[in-house]
Amino acid sequence: IDDPLAKAAFVLWDAGTDYLYVAPTGSRSEKNTRKAMKDFQGPEAIASFYSDNAPEIAKAAGNLEWCNPTSPPARPDKNGRAEEKVGDVKGGTRGQLIHSGFHKSFWHKGSLVYVANENFTESTRWSGDPNLSAYERRLKEKFKGEIFCLGQLVDYMTTPFPCNEPAPFEQRMHPGLFIGYHIQPGGKFSGDYYVIDYAKLQQ
Repeated sequence: IDDPLAKAAFVLWDAGTDYLYVAPTGSRSEKNTRKAMKDFQGPEAIASFYSDNAPEIAKAAGNLEWCNPTSPPARPDKNGRAEEKVGDVKGGTRGQLIHSGFHKSFWHKGSLVYVANENFTESTRWSGDPNLSAYERRLKEKFKGEIFCLGQLVDYMTTPFPCNEPAPFEQRMHPGLFIGYHIQPGGKFSGDYYVIDYAKLQQ
């Protein structure tokens, strides 16, 4: 989920695999929250979904028939892991924007890139834990793509529509700025990337 008019973001975290998720949304409505929760879930079953008492989250969980234990009202200290992950996403998004040089209006792109890179990077969570990425823990397969940062200069090929087919001797690779990965519901990487054409930025 990626809303260019985003004013808020919904962060979810899979405690079993350490998989992190963010959905920039136009509002904190029940509809947007439920859509994000379904996108996070994908084809998997959700056994238990712990959250605070935000009304849009409670209503969305009820409509999805998810078991939803909640933290005590007005006790953020009882929701520490979730608050920690929200802080991670905020800090990581800020880092992506600083290093890219992009305007803060690109925060929604930065948040998605940060979260994806966190999920794609192998790590151990405790002594003796296998060195796997959250992506591999959740999807049972290694991430097979390339990892980029927001705004990184890349060479890319256009989507192979007939209208994009180059003439026989025209160059097939073009310079561009990376702005994201195409992620399917449930977290699977499709193999495609989002890129801004560099030449068009110079016009």
